[in-house]
Amino acid sequence: MTKKKVEDEAFAMLTREATIRDMVPEYAENKIKKGVAILFAELSGDKPLDILRSFSDCVFSGATPPPNVLVFIAECLTSYFDNEGKITLDKAFNLQSRQRIGHPLKDQQAKHKRGRILYYMWQLRKQAETENRTLSIFKAAGETINTLGLTDVSEYSLEKSYTEIDADEIFDNLFNEMLEFQRTVK
Repeated sequence: MTKKKVEDEAFAMLTREATIRDMVPEYAENKIKKGVAILFAELSGDKPLDILRSFSDCVFSGATPPPNVLVFIAECLTSYFDNEGKITLDKAFNLQSRQRIGHPLKDQQAKHKRGRILYYMWQLRKQAETENRTLSIFKAAGETINTLGLTDVSEYSLEKSYTEIDADEIFDNLFNEMLEFQRTVK
């Protein structure tokens, strides 16, 4: 299956249009919401699901997706149309099931769920910090399990996941980046 590629000249035109569009005052409304969606889209990497999600996030926030996202979707859809029904959309977007992982969407949803749980734990710990008290990772895991009604995890497994990814550093850095982004947009 040969995939049709967007030419460099077309990509350059998309990039110029995006730059000009950013200068239009009407487009500048709701800068933070659009800016975050576009920033995440530009940094979405090369994983098909991340690119597709960033496309939807941009559209639903009222922002035109960046050229790299538009090009990826156009090339995948062209591949699907050119193969005249001989391949599935999953195949065109490289989203086939894999051994031990299953369908990439199901795998990604499980990772996102775990990420939201760990983020909730971080929020509890951050709130305790602002109240001048200490909340251990283990206790934050227990509160998270109780508050969210989780039945498929234990405090020990959440504590392990939290420390393995160094959630404090990741979420602290993200929080600080968001604060900095807000300051630069205002």
